[in-house]
Amino acid sequence: HSLSPARPSICEEYHRQPGRIGCGLFMSSSARLKYKIVKCTSEDPEFPVSELLTHSSQTKGWQTARFCDFPQEIGLQFETPVHLRQVQFLSHQSKIATKIELFTALPTAGQEQRYEAVSFKRLGYLSLDSNE
Repeated sequence: HSLSPARPSICEEYHRQPGRIGCGLFMSSSARLKYKIVKCTSEDPEFPVSELLTHSSQTKGWQTARFCDFPQEIGLQFETPVHLRQVQFLSHQSKIATKIELFTALPTAGQEQRYEAVSFKRLGYLSLDSNE
């Protein structure tokens, strides 16, 4: 996959041990932004990463493959540069990531546009507790 010069990306790394995690990614209902998924390191065939592209009561969400290696990574590419104020993560009550790291990138002119070649800036991370 490649990134266009003026298209930013957000990358989330999910950490969980052992087993797998599940996730839904939702933007504010008043301002849903268009994006595509340009990287996913693992997915369960019954809960593919494409589930993060739809927002309905039938959406099942994304889950990693069983017994995958961690951390997991999902890369999103927005259609245009965006200013995000809020990102919401919805997690299954028994498949909770222990840590979610957020990264961003805005490719510069002359920079190679492949996802793997873009320089990401770490925004920070969220630590989550299991429901145990």
